[in-house]
Parts: sequence; C-alpha cells; structure tokens
Amino acid sequence: MSDEHFEEQKRPLWAYITVAITTLFLLAQGPKVFLLPFFPFMMSGFFNRPFNPSVIQIFFLLVGLTILAVAVWLIVKAIRAIIKDQKRNPFRKNKGEFKRKGPLWAWIVIAIFGLGIIWIGPGILMLPILPLIMAGFSADSPNTPEYVPLMVMGIGYALLIGCIVLFISAIRAIKK
Repeated sequence: MSDEHFEEQKRPLWAYITVAITTLFLLAQGPKVFLLPFFPFMMSGFFNRPFNPSVIQIFFLLVGLTILAVAVWLIVKAIRAIIKDQKRNPFRKNKGEFKRKGPLWAWIVIAIFGLGIIWIGPGILMLPILPLIMAGFSADSPNTPEYVPLMVMGIGYALLIGCIVLFISAIRAIKK
C-alpha cells in the first residue's frame, strides 16, 4: 500500500477523546471510585467482626469494580488504536491536525454531557430515580397539593428524556 492511502485515512479521533475523558474521569472521581469496592469491608466493621456481606455491600463492591474495569478497558483499547495508527504511518504530514466532523452544536452537547458525567461520577447511577426522590421530598409539607409530586415527576422525567434524546441526536449528527 502506498503512503497516499494512509494519508487519506482518518485518524482515530475517538481513541484520543476516550483516553482524555476516561483519564479525566479517573482523576476527578479517583478517590471515590477506588474506595467504592472497599465500602463493604468498611461498612461491616472490618476489624471488629467477621465480614458478613449484605446485598447492598455486594452491590457497592460490584459497581466499584465494574467502573474500574470498564475505565481500564476503555483506556487500553483506545491506546492500542492510537499505537496502531502511529505504526501504520509514522511520517504523516498533518500529525496534529484533526478535521472536525459534524456540526459544532453536536460537539458542544457531547462535551457538556461528557464533563457532566465526569463531574457526577458514580452518582450517575442515581439519575433515573432522581425525579422520584424529588417528588417524595415535595410531598413532605402538609400543605402541598396532591398534584405537585406528579408534576415534579413528570417534569423530571421529561427533562431526562429530553437530555437523552438531545445526546443521541448529537451522536447521530456526528456520525453522518
């Protein structure tokens, strides 16, 4: 194959973005994510009594280990793609240049969602039940009308669905 063929191929932009976002996630949420698998041992009084795990403790253990495993797997896969690209054509003329693919609004939406996920960290697991919790808190007052919790749940789930649709449409716009 000629060098012109490799010049025309696209660089693995997804690999660079994956490495950057996953590394930022591990740096921002590192202490929480790395301590999450050890919560079952800390909650059971590790030094006071034998380890007798409950369902919640096993859930914490599995979630923490899964987050770590997926993050490491993503970084390894992306670095392999970057190394493979560099080995294919190490003398590429436009090494640092990336051509933007897709509309700018889509990249902004994806960047905002990516930074939000990095900021929230493992708390993203609580996002689907957040409107239910908010509806429960809104019903605490004795003077609250009956329609308020339903309205809070409706607005909360509408916002979640709207954000998901916006994110998926941004990904589709970039893929075109």
